[in-house]
Amino acid sequence: MATDQIYPNAARNDLESSPARQLLVKQAEDFFYPLSRKARAMQAMMRADRLLEGIDNTIEQLRKQKDAPNSNSFEVYRNSQNYRKELENVHQQIETHKRKPRGRPRVQFDDVQQSLLDNIIKRLQSAISELGGVARAAQRSTERKRRKVTQPPPQETVLRNTLGAALRKAEETEDVRYKKAAEALVSSINTSTL
Repeated sequence: MATDQIYPNAARNDLESSPARQLLVKQAEDFFYPLSRKARAMQAMMRADRLLEGIDNTIEQLRKQKDAPNSNSFEVYRNSQNYRKELENVHQQIETHKRKPRGRPRVQFDDVQQSLLDNIIKRLQSAISELGGVARAAQRSTERKRRKVTQPPPQETVLRNTLGAALRKAEETEDVRYKKAAEALVSSINTSTL
């Protein structure tokens, strides 16, 4: 390439537009693009390695929290989903850098790098799967806890209060209507609690 055809612009912060400048930029991009892509892939691998450090202990802690008697299942679900999303994001980044971009050559990894890459991907997939299992179990536990009613519904409370008043009134008076009303309320309460 003839360097005598490339000139700095007047502000001296770029080169003047010309076919020679376009050729220089294209050659620089072609040279640096694979290096940059490989560097980004290695950064994503290092980030994944940091995230995976101690993930087995984290998963075990989440499982223990999920199985604890007074645990907050929603909190376990949320934490496991957050860890899972973070691992999925870095996994996606690695996969993006591995793919062949349109119009560009595929990034070539040497044997050691490829081995590291495969190992990290396998560990990521395993951790993502385990965290998904913990999240699903915590979600089921949350749903079961939601189904358990800790207080009776308001209708049942009103019926029980009315029954108590009818029974007291039936004891105070000899009126048969209060006894019949109390019996009807008992059957209504039994029906509402089924």
